[in-house]
Amino acid sequence: MATVPPLHLVTTEPSACNDITLLDNYIMVDYGDAINAQYRRDFQMAAPPAKHYMSQPRIALNFLLDAGGSAYLPRQMTFEYIEKKKLYIVDEAPVYSREIFAAYLAKSQKVSIIEQTLQLFPYVTL
Repeated sequence: MATVPPLHLVTTEPSACNDITLLDNYIMVDYGDAINAQYRRDFQMAAPPAKHYMSQPRIALNFLLDAGGSAYLPRQMTFEYIEKKKLYIVDEAPVYSREIFAAYLAKSQKVSIIEQTLQLFPYVTL
């Protein structure tokens, strides 16, 4: 099991950094039931209305950079765009973390390759 870097709400609009109500063109990225439930619980009535639904954060990022708007995206994916002032973190928005799991047969012929691959994730505990 591993906890991957957190999801931050980012926007292309600097004026929306301190006010969630100013968010426009919100892209809802599907991170699974656990994150979606947390999102609904945290935002309830104040959730920005989703104008687009996407299943992959990379596609959402590309769309966001081209068309503008806001979305929850992994921190490591947005870092360079935040540094270049193309994206801005919405300060008052909740931050979400996700867990990932790797299941494999302990007697597999490829255990060493699998364990080497898992080491590419810095937060993995075996």
